[in-house]
Amino acid sequence: MNKNKDKNKTDWEKESTSKTTGKPICESTCKPISEIVCESDSVFKPKTFQIWTLGCKVNQYESEQIRQALCDLGFISPTDLQSRKELRDHSERNYSGAQQDFVTENQGNRESLECRKGGEKTKSSLTWVIVNTCAVTQESEAKSRKLIRQMIKRYQPEKVLVFGCSAEHDTEQYSTILGVTHVVTGEKHGGNRVAAVLEAILKTQGMQETLGAQSTLGTRGTQEVLETQEARDLEVKVETCRKSLAGGLRRFGERHRAYVKVQDGCRQFCTYCLIPHLRHELTSVPVEEVRTEIRSLLHHGYKEIVITGIHLGYYGLNIRSRTQNIWTIEDRTQPRQSNLTELMNVLAHPERFGEEWPEYRLRISSLEAHEAGDDLLQIMAENRSRICPHLHLSMQSGSPTVHRRMNRPGTVEQYVERCLSARKILDNPAITTDIIVGFPGETEKEFLETCDVVRQVGFSKIHIFPFSARPGTPAAEMGNWVPTEEKHRRELYLTEIEREMHEKYVQSLAGRKMQFLAERFHPETEKLTGTSEYYIQAEFPGKKEMVGTFVEY
Repeated sequence: MNKNKDKNKTDWEKESTSKTTGKPICESTCKPISEIVCESDSVFKPKTFQIWTLGCKVNQYESEQIRQALCDLGFISPTDLQSRKELRDHSERNYSGAQQDFVTENQGNRESLECRKGGEKTKSSLTWVIVNTCAVTQESEAKSRKLIRQMIKRYQPEKVLVFGCSAEHDTEQYSTILGVTHVVTGEKHGGNRVAAVLEAILKTQGMQETLGAQSTLGTRGTQEVLETQEARDLEVKVETCRKSLAGGLRRFGERHRAYVKVQDGCRQFCTYCLIPHLRHELTSVPVEEVRTEIRSLLHHGYKEIVITGIHLGYYGLNIRSRTQNIWTIEDRTQPRQSNLTELMNVLAHPERFGEEWPEYRLRISSLEAHEAGDDLLQIMAENRSRICPHLHLSMQSGSPTVHRRMNRPGTVEQYVERCLSARKILDNPAITTDIIVGFPGETEKEFLETCDVVRQVGFSKIHIFPFSARPGTPAAEMGNWVPTEEKHRRELYLTEIEREMHEKYVQSLAGRKMQFLAERFHPETEKLTGTSEYYIQAEFPGKKEMVGTFVEY
């Protein structure tokens, strides 16, 4: 191994394999995972968990933080490939004579763990089922509730923990579901939901383990001994979690693209949106922690890093370490220490810090148009090989009157100006957006104004959402609602325009060599599919070994 490159890695980034046995080890204890599973119980019942996530990139990132911290504590996630191997090895030791294997059934981001005993298929119980919910629409909340009930029925878990935006919005709708044992919010942790979830699991698991050890402590006898051991064990585990969070993510599922959350919180208060009420604390991750995390992900094979946040343009306000969950007055009053432009400039130049990172590229997640200033665009243009020429600029409506009723920042004219400026400075970048159709009171004329702006800007992709009233928001009280059938008609109409704009944009890139991240191999056609820096997905010739690499085409 190149010693200079290894110096740039944190302890968390170095290969976690025992040099003597060659077996994968738990990075927090330096013991083989299988030994940790066996320590307390000879019966096949390790501490297992599974996380299901609904919603945005930030939700997905926070679920990965929890997954990593729990794995570092010795928990097993059966859908993790390495964990499944350890779990299978453990089952073979403890069920001699019984045929055991585990089958993973892929259903989008859901995976069903099933166990076969002597050829008979049975459901395998999990210790923890964890669901990260979404509240962006009524449908997303309904999906969250449905998913929880399905997972309880499928796994018969010992504990069910629910968190996320929908849980923050209405804890009662989840606490009343039969089988749910924990509904966790970040209110007492300065908005840090990850810390709140880990604390709830550690305290619950810690009490169970201490009670389980009571027989061995009985001769010493006192409640004081039990409490002392519990406190000591909890302190060690909390420190493990802090170390896991501080070091950043080392993996992001079985993908080749990873998300890195650098900001949390929103204060925009658009009239249709619940998020500022549910994520109102503004925080930004220190630049050095962001660099450490990206370096770690790159050294673990990820090629594209998506920089994300709840309101990314607020980056630099209230710098706070990922491990901090207590707010002070000083935290809320400190001057802005950085901004997104400065962050991207730092991330595009690791060599300035004496570091050599593997080949990579960065992609910026959603921004408000006025936050894509010429200074940021210029940094993107100067670092074209490392920052994708792609901007997702949320519009929601191209009608000036609807725009005002939504309480969106700036004006439609300013939005269009920023898009045209980006088009010029970045030499025909991909510009994508979000649009809500059927906002209360939206007339046919106002809808067609949005369609005109779509054609004027030439979006390459649009996320189209029929309006969904969220209780507690001003839009829910506006009245004059657009009928469901009309919202659906407008959605289809706009989808057709989007298709035309996408084809037109792809044609405008004809003859331009693009860099694709190869993401999947199709053996039946012997072709690869991948995504270019311009956020264009395509199929092209290639071999299976090329998956996870950049291909110019």
